Amino acid sequence: MGRVDPHRPPWVFDGKLTARITPNPSSFDEAFRQIGQRKVGGGPKATPADQFLFCGNLGSGILFLRTRVRLNDPHESYYTSSSHRLRDSHIGQAGHWIDLEVRGDCSDAELELIRRLAQEAETRPVMARRVAKLISGGREGDAQ
Repeated sequence: MGRVDPHRPPWVFDGKLTARITPNPSSFDEAFRQIGQRKVGGGPKATPADQFLFCGNLGSGILFLRTRVRLNDPHESYYTSSSHRLRDSHIGQAGHWIDLEVRGDCSDAELELIRRLAQEAETRPVMARRVAKLISGGREGDAQ
């Protein structure tokens, strides 16, 4: 007790690391794990929307997903004036959709698979898209 083998110290890990890969997922929860959540938007008269962060690996590398709720009508607003009569307005009638941003290298087939899996787990329409990623040199570029 109290002795450390100098040839095999306990702080050195000898095991092989393998990435958790889900090549053919049957559900969104099987392919991606939630790693974060926060409230975005909102204000004095609006309820903030949830933003969720997920990560997963479909085989071509790690992917990070961010989901946000968006309004169908771009002219609709979460904000109303204090004198506005809500019962006579059309606020909230246009509905919402899910904006799913994908960061990381993925093929078009994988992007469509992510969209399909997310749509199966969600009742609102889902739109998946690639977003800008950091490239060497610290600048941002398109992930086309």
